[in-house]
Amino acid sequence: MERALEEGEEYGRVLQTLSACRGALTALLAEVVEGHVREHVAARDVKPRRRAEAAEELVEIVRAYLK
Repeated sequence: MERALEEGEEYGRVLQTLSACRGALTALLAEVVEGHVREHVAARDVKPRRRAEAAEELVEIVRAYLK
């Protein structure tokens, strides 16, 4: 994106590309978080200690993301 701007690419096009990238990353994050919750937090065979650890990992990830 930096190179595109330096080479005179239209700002609107760069913003559109950045927006698309952000959307794709957000969708990927949602899928990874969902998988983590289903496999490590909500699965019936997860031991309580591991469930608590996985939940704490998720909290840390969400906090970092929301900063």
